[in-house]
Amino acid sequence: MKLKKRYLIFVGTVPVIVLVLIGITFLLGILINIDSATTGINYNYLKTAGMAIACGLRESNAFPRDGGPDDKDHQAEQPNQWYATFDVDELLLESGMKIDKDIPIDYFDTEVWTVVKNIPDDPPSNLIVLATRNVDTSSLRTKLTDEDMQKHIRFKEKKDDLWILNQAAVLIRSDGTATAVPVEPPTSRRKNTATYRYIYRSQPFDLTANSVNGLQVKYLTPDGEVIPTND
Repeated sequence: MKLKKRYLIFVGTVPVIVLVLIGITFLLGILINIDSATTGINYNYLKTAGMAIACGLRESNAFPRDGGPDDKDHQAEQPNQWYATFDVDELLLESGMKIDKDIPIDYFDTEVWTVVKNIPDDPPSNLIVLATRNVDTSSLRTKLTDEDMQKHIRFKEKKDDLWILNQAAVLIRSDGTATAVPVEPPTSRRKNTATYRYIYRSQPFDLTANSVNGLQVKYLTPDGEVIPTND
């Protein structure tokens, strides 16, 4: 009799456990899907913000540059001056862009972005003109050869206060197109889309000999200037 009771308890308990496990799996699936959707939306918000800023800079000819010998603009001596004086709201207003009001205002903060400096008048269409600050700027290119295509851009390892930058990096090309790539640690073995072939669309170029007013093409970050190593 006791054996029969134990059997009935066991038989009655198993379906409950199964149902609980199914319920947990279902809820986890919902949470994962919500998280994935939220990340995807913010990927697009970040891309939209970057594309708008890059377009405004291009249309207004407002990309930063070093001052020439006879130029009173001494940005070379004060690399942070551009960030201190650049007004994104004014730029977007002047360019007549209508921006989705749902995009977090933080994404338009200039300090989220690294910007090309001393851009040529006729740059390659795939030159990166704007990139999120989580990209290791030294790994961007001012020279790209066919042999470089399988190499990767690098990311900063430091955790970012802006949560989306711990998951995604956005890069804007000079033709206005954008790409978002997942941020992965250097030790990751996962395949990713951060190869130069993908980022630069398999198009070699060389700007190491090109300049504006005799000045080297480089990148301006909130922390200072960087000339890519092209390694």
